[in-house]
Amino acid sequence: MLTGRRAFAGDEVSDTLASVLKLDPSWNQLPADVPLGIRQTLRACLQKDPKQRIGDAQSLRLALNGAFETPISDESVVKTIAPGRRRTPWIAAVAMLIALTAIGFGAWMFMRTPPQPPAIMRFTVALPEGKILSTTGRSNIAISPDGSTIVYASDNRLFSRRLNDFESTPIRGTETPRVSAAEGISTPAFSPDGRSVAFFSPGDATLKRVDLDGGTPVTMCAVDPPFGITWDSSGLLIGQGAKGVARCAGIGSSLQQLVAVREGEEAHGPQLLPGTDLLVFTVSPTRDGADRWDRANIVVQSLSSGQRTTIIRGGSDAKYLASRHLVYGVGGTIFAVAFDPRDPTHVGEPVPVVQGVQRTITGTTGVVHFATSQNGTMVYVPGPASPTLTRERAIAIATREGSVERLAPPNGAYVSVRASRDGSFLAVGSDDSKEVNISIFPLDGTTAMRRLTFAGHNRFPVWSPDGARVAYQSDRDGDAAIFVQRADGTGIAERLTRPAKDEAHIPESWSPDGRTLLFTVRQGQTFSVWTLSLADRHVQPFGDIRSGQPIDPIFSPDGLWIAYRISTADPASAGVYVQPFPPTGARYEAPPVIADFHPVWTTDGNFLAYVPSAASGQLAVVRVTKGTSITFGVPVIGPAVVTGRATSSNPRVYDVLPDGRFVGLIIPGYESSTTTFFLGGNQIRAVVNWAEELKRLVPTK
Repeated sequence: MLTGRRAFAGDEVSDTLASVLKLDPSWNQLPADVPLGIRQTLRACLQKDPKQRIGDAQSLRLALNGAFETPISDESVVKTIAPGRRRTPWIAAVAMLIALTAIGFGAWMFMRTPPQPPAIMRFTVALPEGKILSTTGRSNIAISPDGSTIVYASDNRLFSRRLNDFESTPIRGTETPRVSAAEGISTPAFSPDGRSVAFFSPGDATLKRVDLDGGTPVTMCAVDPPFGITWDSSGLLIGQGAKGVARCAGIGSSLQQLVAVREGEEAHGPQLLPGTDLLVFTVSPTRDGADRWDRANIVVQSLSSGQRTTIIRGGSDAKYLASRHLVYGVGGTIFAVAFDPRDPTHVGEPVPVVQGVQRTITGTTGVVHFATSQNGTMVYVPGPASPTLTRERAIAIATREGSVERLAPPNGAYVSVRASRDGSFLAVGSDDSKEVNISIFPLDGTTAMRRLTFAGHNRFPVWSPDGARVAYQSDRDGDAAIFVQRADGTGIAERLTRPAKDEAHIPESWSPDGRTLLFTVRQGQTFSVWTLSLADRHVQPFGDIRSGQPIDPIFSPDGLWIAYRISTADPASAGVYVQPFPPTGARYEAPPVIADFHPVWTTDGNFLAYVPSAASGQLAVVRVTKGTSITFGVPVIGPAVVTGRATSSNPRVYDVLPDGRFVGLIIPGYESSTTTFFLGGNQIRAVVNWAEELKRLVPTK
C-alpha cells in the first residue's frame, strides 16, 4: 500500500506464490519519508522465519512503541535525513500516534466489514519435458489433505510437486520395472497426515507405502488391481471391482472385505463419510461397455446394517467434501450436489462445475482423473469435455513408432478389421446394436466403402489367400455357422459348416495354400480349435486346445505354424503359444508380458505381435526364429497404435499390412503422432479454494 504496487509479482499465480515464499520485497521502493520505525516493523512482519516474525497484534503494538527497536543500517533512510538533523521526541510521538490511529481505524473497519471469502486461483502444473501421466486406466494423481502437494504417476514411478515449487521431484523407491504397457504403478493415495503415500505395485500385486521424501517402500497388503483408494484413520479403503470393497488396516495386514457386490457388478472409489458408518462408492451394474460407468449408480451403504441406498443414478468416482458437497464424474464433466452425510437420502440437484476432465475411456474402471484436498483445493487432468464413450471408431494405419494416418471412411460402429494378403482391401466388421455386417474398403481410397453382407448378423471376416473371397460367421439360417462369399459382391453366400445345438462357429485364419480354414467352436464358455478342409468340408479338432476366452488361432505366412492364445483359471498357463501345423504335440510359449492376447504374424513371418493388456492400446512385438523348433527374442512394447478398445473377449481390431504397418481402429479424436488411444497428458490443472466456488454454484443449507 505504501509503494502503490504489489510486493510480490509474477506472470503466473504459481510464480507469485513462489516469490512470496522465496523472495523479499524491494524495500528501496518505499517512499523516502516513511519513518524508520514503520520500516523496521514492516520487515519484522514479513520475515520468512516464523520465529523471527511478528505474529499477533500485541507484538505489533509493542514494536510500534519501540520495545524491540535495535539500530539498523538502512541506506535508503540515511540518504533522506540531512546531516546534523535529528527528530525530536515529540515528532516521533506524533508519528507513533498517527500509526496507532491508522491501525485502530483499520481494525475497526475489518470488524465492521464481513470478511471476504478466499480468492479462487487457477494455474497449470506442467510435467517435465518428455514426461506424460501414466495411462493404466487407474488413478494417476493425488493431493495431500492440506492441499500443498500433489503426487502423480509417470514413467512407472511417482513424482511429488509442491504447488509453490517450480519443479517436480521423483519419489525415491517408487521406481519399478514396467510390468506391461497397461499395468504400471498407479493409484497414489495420501496418508491422513500427508507424510506418506500409498500406491499399487503391479509387479507383486500389492499396496505399498513410502514416505513423501522417499525411501524403501513397505508392503501394506496384497490386492487385486484397485478400483480407487482412500486413506483414513481406519486404514486404506480399496475398490476391488467384482470383489466389492475391502479395507487394509496397516502394514502386513490381510484384506478385510467390507462390502460384497452382486454377480456382474463392480465397485469403485469407496470413501467413509465422516462421523458415520456409511460408505459411499460407485457400483457398475455390468462389466461390459465403455460407457458403463456413466450408467453406474453412486450408493451409500451402512457397514453395520448392510443397507444400501442409491443416491445418484448415472456417474462414478464420487468424492465427499467438507463443504458438504458430493462431486462425481459423468463423461468428461464433474458434477456437484449438496449433500449432508447425516441425511444421505436427501441429495440436491446436480450442477456441472468443471468440464474437460480426463477419464478412463475403455470402461476398465470408473476413475475420473481428479483429486480434492480437505481444505478445498482441487487438481485434475484436462481431457475432452465429452470423451467418446460410444461404439464409434475410426480406421487408421500406424507404424511401429506410433505415427498414425487416419483413413477416409467416416466414423462408424466398427468392431474388427482384416487386411487382404496383398494389402489392397480391408474387410471391416461393424455392429451398431441394430445391424451387424461386413463391408469392403479399398486402401487406395479410389472407391467408397461397400457393404458386402445383408442377411442376418454377420461377423468375423477372414480373407482367402488370393483375396477373392471372405469367410465369416452368419446367423441368417438360425444358427451361428460359417459362410463364404466373393469379395466383389457377385454370387451368393455359401454355407461351410453346420454347428451342433448350442454351438457357434467362428472363422479365424485361412491357410496360405487355400486348403484349410481354422475356426473355433464356442460351446457355453469354452472355446476349442478346429480345422475345415475346403475340398471336402471335413472338420476335425486341432489338437486339444481349449480356453475360457477366444483363442484367436492364426496361420504363419508359410502355413507351418499356428499362433494362438489360451486363457485358463491358472494364470501360469495363460498366454500366447505357437505350435506346428499339422500338430505334433510340441508347443512353445511366447515371452509373456501380461494378459497377452490377439496374436498376429507379420507378413514376413519373422515377428509375432500381440496385445499385452486389455487397456494399453499398445502392442508387444517379438522376433520369432523358426526351424525344427521355435525360439523367441525379447518382446518390445511400442507406443499406442491401432488396437482400439482391445479386450480379450472382443474380436481382434487390428491387422498387419505387407509393409509391416498396422491397420485397425482408433477412438475418434485420439489420433496423433505419439498416441492414438490414451492421452496421458503432460499437465495438471489446480484450483485453489475450489470449495468457495462450489459454495457459490451449489449452495448448501
